[in-house]
Amino acid sequence: MAETLLERWYLIFPLASAMIYAVAAMGYKAARAHGIGAEWLTILANAATGLAFLAFADWRGGPSLPSPLWPCLALGFLFFLGQAFTVMSLSRGDVSVATPVLGSKVVMVAGLLAILSRDAVSWQVGGASVLTVVGIGCLGLRERHAPHHHVLRTVVLSLLAALAFALFDVTTQTWSPRLGFGRLVPPAMLLSAVFSFGMLGFAKSRTLRFARTAWAYLAIGVALMTLQAVLLVRAIGLYGDAAAANIAYGTRAVWSVVVVWAVGHWFGNTEFATSRRIVAFRLAGSILILGGLALAVWPGHG
Repeated sequence: MAETLLERWYLIFPLASAMIYAVAAMGYKAARAHGIGAEWLTILANAATGLAFLAFADWRGGPSLPSPLWPCLALGFLFFLGQAFTVMSLSRGDVSVATPVLGSKVVMVAGLLAILSRDAVSWQVGGASVLTVVGIGCLGLRERHAPHHHVLRTVVLSLLAALAFALFDVTTQTWSPRLGFGRLVPPAMLLSAVFSFGMLGFAKSRTLRFARTAWAYLAIGVALMTLQAVLLVRAIGLYGDAAAANIAYGTRAVWSVVVVWAVGHWFGNTEFATSRRIVAFRLAGSILILGGLALAVWPGHG
């Protein structure tokens, strides 16, 4: 067991990404509440991410796009869609509803790897995916009288975001070894930023005149969301194992609940109000998700 854990030390990166995401989501939610539209949130987040990934670009032989070009274009468009749907789900619904549904990406990645690639998905990863999804379902439970904001819309947007990011992860794992991470992902992230500017046509405001408080929350959300994207995508691109990486990343459902409960009031978030029954369900969900992570790195995986 110890040897297997050491072999998969890189899961530290998606795990850290999950923790950072929980705080970033609160920043997004607060920025939206202070008047920054989902369009500008997406544009600024993707621009920051695109610039951050330039640090990993392969400049040997001068700037150039990979050949074939379509995986790069696909990655850029998929990341743009994933970010856009994520921002809309977080800004128009509850964080504690959107994040658990976003966790369905775990099973999507495992299924896509089995269908679209030659990578075999072990029974450990399959079982871990099931445990993770059941755990996420427990985390998403709330009392009937508890207020929800646009629940159906939030669920649909979150599922679309999960699918886009799942396709992104699988494509990254498949094509990074062939084209090189530095030749594939950094230009794809820049393309994602370019695609994002198309959302200006839907923005209520074409300027960046926002309150100082809104900018503070925006800075927190964008900086942390960029950092968590770098940690997750870099780990998948360099080490592969997208299925196990997403199981570790699936713990963001746990961290999001913890953050909303512990420091949500710092961001003006009042959505977390539960009974003992719901607390018990969420505790069970946390245990199931962590159990899934342990199973993913159990001896015999891979």
